Amino acid sequence: MIFKCHPELKIYAKGWYDYNDLSTAVGYWVNFLQTRNTLLPLGVLVSESITFSGVAFLLALYQTKTNFIYLPQHLNYINNEFQKNYNLDFELIVVGNNNNPNIPKLTSSTEDFFHASQMFKQKFNSLLEFSFEDSHVISNLTSGTTDKPKLISTNAFKEGRSVQSAIDTYFDIDDICLFSHEMTHKGVHTTAILPALFSVKKLFLLTTQEWPRFIDQATHCQWFAIMKDFYKLTPNLKKITFGGSKLSASTAEFILTQAPDATIYDIYGLTESLPPVAIRKVTRHNFPTQFEICQKELTVETDNSRLCIIDNITGIKTKTGDIVNQIDNTHFEFIGRDKKEVRINGSLVNVSTVGSMLEKEFSTNLFSIDAIDETLVIQTIENSDVFRDWCIDKKVEDFKIIIVESISTAGGIKTITQ
Repeated sequence: MIFKCHPELKIYAKGWYDYNDLSTAVGYWVNFLQTRNTLLPLGVLVSESITFSGVAFLLALYQTKTNFIYLPQHLNYINNEFQKNYNLDFELIVVGNNNNPNIPKLTSSTEDFFHASQMFKQKFNSLLEFSFEDSHVISNLTSGTTDKPKLISTNAFKEGRSVQSAIDTYFDIDDICLFSHEMTHKGVHTTAILPALFSVKKLFLLTTQEWPRFIDQATHCQWFAIMKDFYKLTPNLKKITFGGSKLSASTAEFILTQAPDATIYDIYGLTESLPPVAIRKVTRHNFPTQFEICQKELTVETDNSRLCIIDNITGIKTKTGDIVNQIDNTHFEFIGRDKKEVRINGSLVNVSTVGSMLEKEFSTNLFSIDAIDETLVIQTIENSDVFRDWCIDKKVEDFKIIIVESISTAGGIKTITQ
């Protein structure tokens, strides 16, 4: 499976870059990877900001077929506990700026001054053609659909199937794409960054501060519920991809009030089954309940109403914790999540873990919690603002604060009685 960048591609990332600039940058990182003096796999930790050099480095990983592991930001990489807990050995590199206190200061970064000063001097050009093959092993240390992070391995060919599906389903060459979010989750690559690089001619990669300046120029963006208070939408948008949590009717209304002519592509997918797995198209006049599989190699079935994704090429069946109503082998209605989890900064977190986090800052006499369809529900007897501020600070994607006269308990950490 081969992907190519369009020769008229232009990328904005703190400045404008064209096809030749990307060719030079990818060529630089290809040379860097090919001259490494270790056979260890790369541990890739993507920082919060999207950078031009970082994108070029990620493309070089695919061009050189370098095996690598995506690492979560929240773990401590300074001491030996990480290696002891996960028995992994790798060469760590930060894609983006290293501002994380849990990362050794001497760790290599794509933004190091040495790389920035050399990238456009040495002229190692790339043809910007990328072969996605099943021999190229890519791993992701993530919570996936469980609480404890685990190592999930896939390959570039499987990623390529997801990328091609995204291109075929909701990308066109004249789309003006704008993305501004972390690239730590695999779904960001396969639903947005990679398909855009391989299909459109104009792409904005922005910081939070830059979004208001450029959103009026875009026709296609990716948006999450957590972006509600910081990222405005505008009437020029025609395509908005959404994922990571359940798209409620109220959230769809919030989006379409600002972008009334847009189509929301509500994306379903898992870490284990790379998104987009299934899509539903939501417009101002149509809020469908059914998802349709968009990767022709995948089908679905249910086990006690729990969704199972079947890869008909590999024969692998992935069981999920999602309750659905199956229509046929390619269509289903999403009812809700079977697990008590909420999304914090893009990752699923068990509600008991959230309770422990809250206990560190607030008296247990003041609150109780529950998770309903990935929405964190907090009951409190007073001062709801402190819990609202806590949720915003921790980047809780969906939350609801309820004032009550008394809090029901179930022993230990309090939970809401349904």
